[in-house]
Amino acid sequence: MNQTSKSESRLWGVLPALVTPMTARQEIDTACLATFTEHLIKQGVHGLIPLGSTGEYYALSPAERQQVIETVIDVAAGRVPVWVGANAGSTREVVAFSRQAEKLGAAKDNHLFYRQVFFVVPGTEVLNLRQTAWYEGGYTFFAVSLDSFERIVTAMKRLENYEFTERFDPQERETIVGLLAGFEQHIRQQNAGNILSTLRGLAVLAGRTALPEDMAEEVENRRKSIRIENFRPSELKKLIDDPDYQVREIARLITPAKPDIGPGELTEAAENDG
Repeated sequence: MNQTSKSESRLWGVLPALVTPMTARQEIDTACLATFTEHLIKQGVHGLIPLGSTGEYYALSPAERQQVIETVIDVAAGRVPVWVGANAGSTREVVAFSRQAEKLGAAKDNHLFYRQVFFVVPGTEVLNLRQTAWYEGGYTFFAVSLDSFERIVTAMKRLENYEFTERFDPQERETIVGLLAGFEQHIRQQNAGNILSTLRGLAVLAGRTALPEDMAEEVENRRKSIRIENFRPSELKKLIDDPDYQVREIARLITPAKPDIGPGELTEAAENDG
């Protein structure tokens, strides 16, 4: 589903799935739909869901879907959220209808959309699927069992208050955004450095072909005999858990070591030479 209202972002409360009224000429009865939508809002519903299975999405053309979306959003006017169904018979169509709902919502200054689509299938059938998650057209698709989906919805409800940071105090939001941005930048920079270091290392290895054949073979045999060093779990955990310890270890590595021979010993050696 795609959300098309900024007034609320949570899936909670009474969210009726709207029927799609038709005229005798088999056209969308927009007047009736508008009246019905207004009636539901006045009765205190917490949101609206057009184009679900109750709305008989499968019998509507893309143009008729657009009529329904525009009518409901116009009547809602931001008073309650509108969750537009993007159901269809193929992944390609789901992507297209999701984009349609997103475009119509964005045209009304709305930019909040979930880009995850869940296909709920019988639990035993999930085991027979070759693929249960894939990405297409800007959306991530998941095939999950009913039991799994219920747990996913529960988890989403727990996270809902943290989904949109504009709800936070401005200073609190700035702190959170700054922290997340800095963390992401650090990870990206570290990954980039690792990639460049790996490429440089591969270039060095490629230079081995310039060695004489017998020496190259000797190098390879020596390499194979070297034992692979593993990190000690206790030391690794200590570094992970204590950033200050990381700083001290780095400082120790870059601080010049004190010479084994002190000034007094140097003076004594000079006198002996004399």
